Amino acid sequence: MFINKHIPGIYLGSRDTILLIINNDIVGICNIKYEENKICTLFVKEEYRNKGIGKELVIRAIDLLKSTDPLITVPKSVVYKYEKIIKKFNWKLVKSINDYYVEGSTELVYNRNIDGGKTWK
Repeated sequence: MFINKHIPGIYLGSRDTILLIINNDIVGICNIKYEENKICTLFVKEEYRNKGIGKELVIRAIDLLKSTDPLITVPKSVVYKYEKIIKKFNWKLVKSINDYYVEGSTELVYNRNIDGGKTWK
């Protein structure tokens, strides 16, 4: 998915990747989709968590997307890892969808509604 969709999207201007680098080490990453006004990926290396890196990545994503309430989807099984940032940015749970990205998984949708069909690209 990343190689076939995200990388070409960067070249086409429909997607972007934000990296946070400390001492030549990529410590955080955030992928965004402009056409969906969506934060797709937010990841911080374990040893750098709880140091404001996730917050900084989200601030940069919000700036690029020009929206304080971007679309966010999080698998229910890992939402506990994002509770602080969800509260910090006051993201609103709108919907939960079963089997959206992964069969047997529930995806929690924040800030705006998306339909349950797989219309994403």
